Amino acid sequence: MNKKAVLLLFLLVVHLVNANLISAADGENKIACGEVGYCVNSESSCKDAGGIILSEEEYICYVEGSVCCTVEVESNLYCQELNGVICDVKETCSGEVRKTIDGSCCLGECESNTLWAKFLRWLSRIF
Repeated sequence: MNKKAVLLLFLLVVHLVNANLISAADGENKIACGEVGYCVNSESSCKDAGGIILSEEEYICYVEGSVCCTVEVESNLYCQELNGVICDVKETCSGEVRKTIDGSCCLGECESNTLWAKFLRWLSRIF
């Protein structure tokens, strides 16, 4: 392949990854809840806060027992209590993000959010 073709392929892949048109390595075709709502601890906490629970068939929370809700529920926990980390400004969380007393808590891994890093993560998923 010539350099122009490789560059065009790279740009297409980056666009598809950013548009969530390429699914995750596990074959999951659901939309991450964080794109449209908030992952909360339980259905009752969502309803008590006046929220609507979004369909588990369409939306996914990556924390076991969580549900996708249209409203954010206040937390009284620290990030460390959820076994999470607070990502640096130049990083993006690979999993769910929960609001905690000490900030936005990543329950996945903090990953560099540069275009090159996104491309490398995508390549690692397909090979």
